[in-house]
Amino acid sequence: MLYNIIKQKKLLKQKAMRKQISVEDRLRQSVTRLKNTNKKQAERIKYLEAENAKKDQIIETLLVRIAELEKTVYGSKKTKLPNDDESNGLGSGLKTLTKEPVKRDKSSYRRSIPNNEEITKEEKYTINTCPECGSFLVKKQTTTRFIEDIFLPYFDELLKRTISPCKTVISQSIEKGYCPKCRCWHSSTSPGDSPPFRNNEVLLGPNIRKYIAYKTTITNSTYQKIKDELLDLYNIKLSDGEITEILEQTANKLGPEKARIKKRIQDEKAKHIDETSGQS
Repeated sequence: MLYNIIKQKKLLKQKAMRKQISVEDRLRQSVTRLKNTNKKQAERIKYLEAENAKKDQIIETLLVRIAELEKTVYGSKKTKLPNDDESNGLGSGLKTLTKEPVKRDKSSYRRSIPNNEEITKEEKYTINTCPECGSFLVKKQTTTRFIEDIFLPYFDELLKRTISPCKTVISQSIEKGYCPKCRCWHSSTSPGDSPPFRNNEVLLGPNIRKYIAYKTTITNSTYQKIKDELLDLYNIKLSDGEITEILEQTANKLGPEKARIKKRIQDEKAKHIDETSGQS
């Protein structure tokens, strides 16, 4: 009860004081409070800018140390460092250490066209009539492709000696024409091929594919070892992507036979299984 009375007296006193203060005095008080607030914010901003400058110096020092460690671990590399970005607020000494990806042309993903001196055989496949309706083809065009292959070494019983391995390059001219009746293009192909073909396309022959499959699955050779052997023995350059694609195509062709053998084993009444580990 006594507390409420004191509180009411205090409120009445404050109201009386407000009536005594003029409008100009109230505005003056508000301006003073705003000035004090702005002064405190300015001091805070100055303090934060100083802290950011210290952090920028620390980050710059750490980046230099990281670059030195990378040079020690991975060796010296020519890394292009972009200019300082002053708009990022990290100081003039901060630089990006990541490499920019090099843009490659589409032709760089294809095998290079062999020279005329490397060509060991030329083949021509022509087509004049439509294989479906027998009509004569018009707008005939010729597509050229190259097949790089090798002679695998083997022992010749007649010569009683081992045939030396060598590289072969076959140049094929494949003709195609348009059938006005069927309204489609038809191409002459070599046995076992299926169109369409890109002009000046360089393919790898069946012997190279067999060689890669044998070295990978039987001798457990690495990609690098296979590439070194083909380059040293046959002067044929390969990439990791080409080896991977050849192995995938070989696996797809052998997939049905593997499934057939697996089903035959599962259907047997008894199975003898060795504990020796092996590749599936």
